Amino acid sequence: MPIPLLVTVQAAPGKEARVTELARYITDEVQKNEPAVTQYEAYKTTDKEGHVDIMIFFQIANEEELEKRMSLEHHRIVQKALKEEGLMRAPLKYQRLDEVGSFTR
Repeated sequence: MPIPLLVTVQAAPGKEARVTELARYITDEVQKNEPAVTQYEAYKTTDKEGHVDIMIFFQIANEEELEKRMSLEHHRIVQKALKEEGLMRAPLKYQRLDEVGSFTR
């Protein structure tokens, strides 16, 4: 059974465009290079104070694939940029999700 996860990237003020660019990049790279990821969706949200967050929901086939993905080159590139360019206002937040209901039409 796939493992569902939610990653939250809280963009630093003034860095929203760069964070969005990296979200698009990682989406493309995951699609090309990670067949174990069976679903991947990235969304941008802005709160009433103007803070931008990127929310990434994905499902991955199993624990082994989850463990090895952070060593992949495209993830290392994004992690390095987020850190060195000061792109986040808080650390990345990873959450495993337990389904309580869903549907697709």
